Amino acid sequence: MVVGGALRHGSFARAAVAAAVAVLACLAASPASAQTTQTTSGTVRDCHEIVALVNVPKGPVREQVPAQYTLYEETPGQATVYLRGSKCAGVDLSGREIPTYMANFGAVIESPDHSGCMSHGERDFGFEAFQGDYVKYCTFYPFYVATDNREWARWLRADGTSDYPVYVTRDWEWDLRPGLVPGQFGFRFRVGGSVPSPFELEGSGIEREGTIPLQITYWYPSGDKQVKLYAENDLKLGHATGEVRTPAGTDLARMLGATSSSFASGFGLNYFAQALLVKEIRSP
Repeated sequence: MVVGGALRHGSFARAAVAAAVAVLACLAASPASAQTTQTTSGTVRDCHEIVALVNVPKGPVREQVPAQYTLYEETPGQATVYLRGSKCAGVDLSGREIPTYMANFGAVIESPDHSGCMSHGERDFGFEAFQGDYVKYCTFYPFYVATDNREWARWLRADGTSDYPVYVTRDWEWDLRPGLVPGQFGFRFRVGGSVPSPFELEGSGIEREGTIPLQITYWYPSGDKQVKLYAENDLKLGHATGEVRTPAGTDLARMLGATSSSFASGFGLNYFAQALLVKEIRSP
């Protein structure tokens, strides 16, 4: 099942998504599994994203992440927080596409089931030499998700996961402008309104040629269930440097120890044409 290629064709995309859901449902129903898994899916199209990764003292982050998740520590005693701003031409969860802004703030964690960055490539493109979580920085615990798409928010909270930390806001700024050389961009992203820890990202980056099949995964506990939300995409990665800023008194400011911090990321300015989006609800 080569999802990345299939999703580039409209009717075939819907067939591929249906087939993927059917396979996942069969696996979930297998008697060999000690748990049940409920699966829903959608597609995301034509997305630009800005990602900041910042290493911070572990203590304040550990307070916000349930003990069942292991924080990723590139350096002992330090955790990594991520901030992501995205603009997508279409999110399709019910047969119609809706242009969507998204923001994420949370912590990088170790994968609870060893899925991760390489899982999409391992399964669909024969990267069999690598375990799914061989490459880090693709598994996250969200402190919150923000969007202007109410359907996306309802989807995240559906099927018994009403406590998923998603907020709807209309307070966005997005500016992605070409730089002086081909592939270079300046950017500014801001999310505000009622979200916890409003933030902005400003800087510049270089968008690389070529794509890499990656899986980006978010884990969140909802009652006695586990929500695993993941996106499989063929990602065009780009390096970015810049600054993250947040008002005084926010959780983000407490973790940074300041209201701003510089960042540099090897995948800080990214683009993907299509992605398969899957929400798994794992129950004991």
